[in-house]
Amino acid sequence: MQFKCEDAIVVMLCLLITAVMPLPTSFNNHKEAVIKPTIEIYTRSPTVVKEFDRLTAIVKQIQPKIDTQVAKIIATAIIHTSISENVDYALITALIFSESSFDQMAESKIGAAGLMQICYGIWKNSVCLETVDKRKDIFGIENNITCGVKILKSYIDSSASIEDALVKYTGYREKNAKTRSIMIHARVIRNTTSCMEGGINK
Repeated sequence: MQFKCEDAIVVMLCLLITAVMPLPTSFNNHKEAVIKPTIEIYTRSPTVVKEFDRLTAIVKQIQPKIDTQVAKIIATAIIHTSISENVDYALITALIFSESSFDQMAESKIGAAGLMQICYGIWKNSVCLETVDKRKDIFGIENNITCGVKILKSYIDSSASIEDALVKYTGYREKNAKTRSIMIHARVIRNTTSCMEGGINK
């Protein structure tokens, strides 16, 4: 049976909305210095701008409560880092949703911070955090996604499969419902964006 855009969107919403985490009070309580992008969103070619817009729309569908401008900055950082690190943009998007529900100020009980829930104490001396001087900087959208994707990439390069890399990233000892859910969400996001006027091209 042929996969239709409408089916992709419905499936994505059904899969993702059931996993939405309660939003903390910090959601959308962003400081300008934290969310101000260094990547210019609308100074690239029309084709690239469309790619940002497609992924922005996906982020907004997954998390309707997110501010549109913040969603654009997140989408821009995802695509930029996906290209530079050669990591699937849909996987990055699904992982961010699973880790923080797109709340850039999210912080776990063990100190994991930001969109991709990075443990600064563990990674502060690694090349993955070379753009971060202080722990508070890890909450910046671009810093967090850049560092998080570099960490994910290091796990992908040292793992037998993508899901094995996700096990390491999420801190579990074996494959589980969370890692399988991330894989499913990534596939649905990829299928949905591919239906949107040609999809996201790298």
